[in-house]
Amino acid sequence: MGNPIANWRKRHRKAANFWLHMLGIGACFVAAPVLGIMRQPLEAVMIFVAGYALQFIGHLAEGNRSGEQLLLKRLLAGVSQRNNPRRAKPNRAAQNSAPGSARPVPSGQALDPDAHP
Repeated sequence: MGNPIANWRKRHRKAANFWLHMLGIGACFVAAPVLGIMRQPLEAVMIFVAGYALQFIGHLAEGNRSGEQLLLKRLLAGVSQRNNPRRAKPNRAAQNSAPGSARPVPSGQALDPDAHP
């Protein structure tokens, strides 16, 4: 996986994206919790959402996807592959074996249930 900071910097090269992230991260993880502690929940939620919006706008400016989008895509791809039998990879050994046998049958040969090896 490598260095997480170096990985983050690779996806945030443009100055606009970097500074939108600095504002957005500060809003999400400093300002919103402070407002929550000060018992201003509506303002805390609004600042948190605005902070995330700034970060997504930064990724639009950069032309790449956010880490949350990549994670969500990876998670949903795993769920759809597990729940979708059409997407399951075929087992080639099972397709090419004689009935009741785990032995592959060379292509071009007919499956003869009466034949003995």
